[in-house]
Amino acid sequence: MSPFIGPCSNVVRPGHYRTLDYMDTSEFLEVKALFEAYPEIGSVYFRPTDKALTVVDLHASSPKPRIGVGEDPYVTVGTTAQHLRPTMPQRILYLEAVRARQKKKSVENQFEAYLIREAQAHSLRLPGFPERLRFIHSQWRMDLPRGGRQQFTDLTAVDLPSRSLVLIELKAAPDTSAYAQAQEYLEYFRSHGDELRPFFARVAQVMGNLYDCPQLAALNEVCDPAAALIAWPGALRTIQVLGLEQLDGLV
Repeated sequence: MSPFIGPCSNVVRPGHYRTLDYMDTSEFLEVKALFEAYPEIGSVYFRPTDKALTVVDLHASSPKPRIGVGEDPYVTVGTTAQHLRPTMPQRILYLEAVRARQKKKSVENQFEAYLIREAQAHSLRLPGFPERLRFIHSQWRMDLPRGGRQQFTDLTAVDLPSRSLVLIELKAAPDTSAYAQAQEYLEYFRSHGDELRPFFARVAQVMGNLYDCPQLAALNEVCDPAAALIAWPGALRTIQVLGLEQLDGLV
């Protein structure tokens, strides 16, 4: 059962858990298969929110991927593949039209899409990263205290031996300013750990079930982030990784 989140919660809301519970159903498996069956869409990532799942594209041909799949890119709790099937041609037309309008590519977006696409195809292992890490989430929103800014993590992973969360900040090229950014994200996750730990443990279980990673599917809990990593594309798709804090043997 999903943990109860009280009415004053602002970080993780009851709707987040309802969405994850839906992702853990046979009905959603059919929805997942439906989106994955269209080569025009390519691989997709299903991002759980408190209101619905957001479906974003990870297609290798997208100049700037993470486009919502459809003018209405959401899949609400309880939706079946039968409900969605008539909408798929229009979703594909929308996606192709957006791609055609994109004049400038985003290396960072392409890098993120590549990592998620490969992870989902290989039991959530992130290519180029230590084998002990498993991808579980992309683009978690954070309301940071300074200036009320809203930011988003790039990737969240789990370090299997320690069961610790690991935050991954992606850049198009080496960027020393990312250290402060990643440190701020670490502090946010730790300060909201009472809400984020049970939520991301549930995310890990659901992703493990969906993408053939039994180690994640069996997790009952995760620990606060033990590390934040900064990564950018390198030659021949290798990855440079810098750790703010190092787990033993992680980097």
